[in-house]
Amino acid sequence: MEPQTERRCTARDVRTVPKLGALYYPPNDPSFSASTDWVPHFVDLFDESRNGFLALSDSALEAGTPIGLEVYSPKDKLWTPFQGQVVWCDPVAHKEGFFHLGLDLRPADQEWQIPNLQVKGSTPRPLTSDYEFFIRTKLLRAIPRKAVCSVLNSIFRLSVPAGERLINQGDPGNTFFVIQQGTCGVHLEKGGELILITRLKEGDVVGEMAVLTGEPHWWLIALLPRELPPTG
Repeated sequence: MEPQTERRCTARDVRTVPKLGALYYPPNDPSFSASTDWVPHFVDLFDESRNGFLALSDSALEAGTPIGLEVYSPKDKLWTPFQGQVVWCDPVAHKEGFFHLGLDLRPADQEWQIPNLQVKGSTPRPLTSDYEFFIRTKLLRAIPRKAVCSVLNSIFRLSVPAGERLINQGDPGNTFFVIQQGTCGVHLEKGGELILITRLKEGDVVGEMAVLTGEPHWWLIALLPRELPPTG
């Protein structure tokens, strides 16, 4: 067995409980614009040093890839921005589809901000500003810490106009929704009429039982307009 080369340039604080990070990197697209198009991706951060982290990611990035990183502090509920590059990338032997990334970082320049914008044409992804909402939901509180990043990276934002159906009765159960803003009514369609079953609000999960059982949805969901505060 060949000895591994030590790649750490500075001493690291080895962490058993990872920090949460949001990694931003350019997509594999020749039309990429460094001022607008960055891909946000949640990662676990281990082995902190004064100029970097060891990250666990389900995406492989080539050495030299420019990155931005926001690191979450649960105590302050704040995200600290960094910028830098990927130094090395290795597959994780005991975790198929995951990679260790060596990140070389420095505090973000004052005039430089991580652009919280989405790649053109893609489905919007959650941003760091959405995280406080998600950690208050029963869904995220119920999953183990090691699965948090995978769940966050599987979420996509969907905006539905008031009165539009979100889930149709009989649709296959391959998606569920967490209501972040607004309210909706759950109706049963019977004999050509809609019978109100219940109303759901922010933080409620919709359609998860159909996903777990593989059965079709039996509810029809219609979004209702959210009450607005009085003005003036």
